[in-house]
Amino acid sequence: YGSVQEWVCQGRKSWRKVENFKLLLSSLPPDAARRFVFVGDTGELDQEAGEIMLEEFPSCMQALFLHVVAPDPALVPAPLPRDKLINGA
Repeated sequence: YGSVQEWVCQGRKSWRKVENFKLLLSSLPPDAARRFVFVGDTGELDQEAGEIMLEEFPSCMQALFLHVVAPDPALVPAPLPRDKLINGA
């Protein structure tokens, strides 16, 4: 899953997730009223990808939920990211 580009350029991981979401949206009928929740973790730029989706697609993104993973096994429990409101979501 992924590519050499994503391994070398870590920022592409969030880009790919956003692009895949755009593909999903484009596959739906234009009049489809859908609301989505993005679920990810704190280890692979999922927070960044989810925030981009919330900002770019406020009419169909409901929320972003993150599973917190420890960047270092010695950091247990892992530090929690701060709560945010983006577009009121």
